[in-house]
Amino acid sequence: MKRFLLSFVFLLTILFAFSGPEAYAQGREGGKELNFNPPVLKGIHSLIDEVEPNYCSQGGSDEIYVNAGSVPSNASYIEWNVLTNVGSTAEHPTWIEEIVVTGDVNGIMFFPDRVDSEYYGSVIRFTYTIYDTNDGPIAVGYDDTYVWKSPDKFSFDDGAGNSVVEICEGESADLVLGNSESTYQYYLHTTIGGTTTISDFPVGGTGNPLVFTVTQEAEYAIEARRGGSPTCSVMMDDVVNVIVNPNPTPNPDYRPASGTSGDPICQGLPFELFDSAPETSGYVYNWTGPGLSGTVTGHTITVSDPAVLTVPGNYEYTLEIEDTNNPTNCTASATVTVTIDDNPTAAPSLNPTAVCEGSPVDINANASGGATPYSYTWSTADNPSFSTVDQPTITIASTSLDDDGDVYTVVVTDALGCQSAAADAPVLVVNDVPEVTISGPTEVCEGNPANYTANVTGSGTYNYQ
Repeated sequence: MKRFLLSFVFLLTILFAFSGPEAYAQGREGGKELNFNPPVLKGIHSLIDEVEPNYCSQGGSDEIYVNAGSVPSNASYIEWNVLTNVGSTAEHPTWIEEIVVTGDVNGIMFFPDRVDSEYYGSVIRFTYTIYDTNDGPIAVGYDDTYVWKSPDKFSFDDGAGNSVVEICEGESADLVLGNSESTYQYYLHTTIGGTTTISDFPVGGTGNPLVFTVTQEAEYAIEARRGGSPTCSVMMDDVVNVIVNPNPTPNPDYRPASGTSGDPICQGLPFELFDSAPETSGYVYNWTGPGLSGTVTGHTITVSDPAVLTVPGNYEYTLEIEDTNNPTNCTASATVTVTIDDNPTAAPSLNPTAVCEGSPVDINANASGGATPYSYTWSTADNPSFSTVDQPTITIASTSLDDDGDVYTVVVTDALGCQSAAADAPVLVVNDVPEVTISGPTEVCEGNPANYTANVTGSGTYNYQ
């Protein structure tokens, strides 16, 4: 009789299997006692409250119990079965494990990760038979669910197996997911300072590796989600740390080679290029520009090429700093424009160039070029006082014979401080004034000749009138 009843119950269960939904009394959520709260989760048919309508293959195990209202008071234990109907009806006892609870009424632990892939997305039916203390079947029931494949896990690194990636400020890094599945979406997780954000625009799987381009210093991870419900989210095991190294900050400047700071750079004089920040250990300073032979290295360098120095104008120089203190050798560059100012010129003249002793003479600097206003420095070997005269024209009100043969030199300085070459005026000629005495008779007789002679002293050539 007992064997007949067992066979009857199994046949009845098979008849129920894969048929339409049937109404069962509402049960509980917890499942460890026979008195419980109203249900929350239900299978497809809402017949077993603790069967979820969907599971993910990597979603962890789930405890399942018969609804309390479906358990008769004289129940002793429950027998469970898991069935599928893919091509033919099959039982899967390895997908579940029995749980013994109060009064020998049994529940089961369901392991979605044990479900074979061929059954993903197909109906999975849980059936139960309740027995009394005499091993007689007194109730049967079922509910259905689905198990969906969770995303596979793939490597995640820089494409070369590295989990730490260093880049320079302003650069990007390509992070590579080793493979992808076409039915899943991939989300980038970015963690900065303990706060994680998730990309709101996922990348669809293609069946090939995926590349994620990033620029921020952060910890990156990949989450894969199944499209649709349930999402079956899986985090990849690998995490990639991206380190962003700062770029150096070049600030090129220039100055006269004498060491004074700032402008001007006067025509013909060498000048220095330098980085205005103190020299930093591990920095390589590379300069390029006019008058330099290729790349010149140094925190401070000197430009002395006459082809540049003698031609006024603007010249652009580039400073590139390479920071060798980190593996990325971050570089940055900046330019500076050096203005070479043209020097003033002087062409001093005398007016007149030759004078008689006691006559005045003007000495003119005749300055041009450069930037006005000018200042003047005069000198002559025989008159040191001229060094204090700052005038474009010097007047000697009364020349003396001591001034004869003097050479007057002037240096013109313009408003920028640039100086002309020293220029000489023509040699000053000072002639002495001749003295004339006339000799001859003081008295003669009428009709007699009188001869007079002009006696001249002094240098020069004379005209007699």
